[in-house]
Amino acid sequence: MTATPSTSPDPINDPLAAVLAGIGAWHCRRFAGHRLRLGRHGAVHDVELRPALGGVLLPSPACHTGYSSHNPDDLTPTDDGTTCVKCLTRGARRRADQLRTGSGQLALDLAV
Repeated sequence: MTATPSTSPDPINDPLAAVLAGIGAWHCRRFAGHRLRLGRHGAVHDVELRPALGGVLLPSPACHTGYSSHNPDDLTPTDDGTTCVKCLTRGARRRADQLRTGSGQLALDLAV
């Protein structure tokens, strides 16, 4: 879960930014190491942090599936495995890209 906000809130000089930063931090802690469900839907999504109001990072479905309220309280953290086909495909593509670029690939000792 990584993302870089385009603008960062200034919680020292802006009280609203301080409130938003606190809300964002709380939601990020809720989803750390978890996946998510949207509302009452059964699909389990991977989590990606995305900039929201004021540049605050909030957890969102990694597959970019939208939800009408944009309210992070409609997201439920879960330890269940990912079932969203888009998230699974996206994750497989990312792993394949890492193998192609050598990122995280261990060298095999093939000497006999």
